[in-house]
Amino acid sequence: MKGRVLVVDDDAGVRRSIADGLGKEGFEVTGCSDGVSAMYELEGSVRAGKPLGYLVTDIVLPDVDGLKFPVAVRYRYPDLPIIVLTGYGNERIKESALSLGKVFYFEKPPDLPELVKKMNETTPGTGKISGDNGSRTSGTHSAVLTMKISKPEKSLDVYGTVRGIDGVIECYTVRGDCDVVLFVEAATGDDLDRVIGKIRSVEDSEVVSLMPVTDPGLDEDIRVFVDACLGSGSPGDVVATESSSMIFYYLDIDPEEVRKIYIRAFFTDDAVWCHAVNDGTGLVLLVKSPGTVGRKPGVIERLDDMDGVLRIREARIIDLKAD
Repeated sequence: MKGRVLVVDDDAGVRRSIADGLGKEGFEVTGCSDGVSAMYELEGSVRAGKPLGYLVTDIVLPDVDGLKFPVAVRYRYPDLPIIVLTGYGNERIKESALSLGKVFYFEKPPDLPELVKKMNETTPGTGKISGDNGSRTSGTHSAVLTMKISKPEKSLDVYGTVRGIDGVIECYTVRGDCDVVLFVEAATGDDLDRVIGKIRSVEDSEVVSLMPVTDPGLDEDIRVFVDACLGSGSPGDVVATESSSMIFYYLDIDPEEVRKIYIRAFFTDDAVWCHAVNDGTGLVLLVKSPGTVGRKPGVIERLDDMDGVLRIREARIIDLKAD
């Protein structure tokens, strides 16, 4: 046997074609129809002592979309060869994929002889897990806050004061139901309360909503890939984006569906970050703007009709100096 291969594609015909072709060449093939199943398969194979040697994956799947899944796999399994498949030729995506290292790019349907050749030329993965494997989704206390500024002429002063408070990790001025959106973080609950107290004391402003960040209910096999993606850098940094071309979205959601909604939101390239909040009844997203008037970001299009998403509101980031 040449190696164990995981083929991930929601098209059963594509999976079968690749599996048949690779099987005839001596590879052992396992198929998955979505990203979450693939994460379980990758983790389970290592626990069983039979690590997968290659990953062949589409980048448009029902539950994950874009390069975040390959990014997470690369960071989690640094020596695993990844063959990215896409039915949407895109030089930007191709360049970003190839920059990850030990990643190869094929348009769909892949040329099977060329695919086999590339795999034969590439040393299979060993199941080695990255040494930097600490959790980034637990162990701290955090919250998302929104603020109103009572005197517009004081906006720059308020923004500068709030941004300088220790514990304020991110601070944005927005146009919408509020004027400022903050992400705050601290080592303990008491420390977080102190940070929030300092924010509330800023003159000419008012905290209008406080949304504690909530565990979205991920099990360990999924959490390690979220942590891996976060560990690779900002999860939205597959392509750099200026803050002024981003949008905040707040989703009212059914808490019974928070896990599924969070996974779909997180593993989408135009989502810079997302947090489940308010005991799983909400999700806050920072999203790259599509740059076209009237067009929704891809992640919002994917979430719009999803079961459990009850309402979506937006607040566009603005540049105070420009406004």
